[in-house]
Amino acid sequence: MEQPESELREERAKIAKEYAEMSRLKFEYAQKIRELEESPRSESNADPRLQNLHEHRQFLRETSQVKKVPSLSGRLKRIWQRIE
Repeated sequence: MEQPESELREERAKIAKEYAEMSRLKFEYAQKIRELEESPRSESNADPRLQNLHEHRQFLRETSQVKKVPSLSGRLKRIWQRIE
């Protein structure tokens, strides 16, 4: 049984509203995280664990921007797919 067009439109509108809400929350959380990361930190009372975590996150950001060299198995897989 197919639903009437109006029900489909209502469902699509509901999904669009939920998607918009999720996007808004994602943006707000990203802003708050950015503010926390950019806030000045006092060196004297900084928790060394937080500092280590911050350094590790920075390292991960830097390494994720470097283009990975394809592995031998990945290259062989692509060549095999071309042959097939």
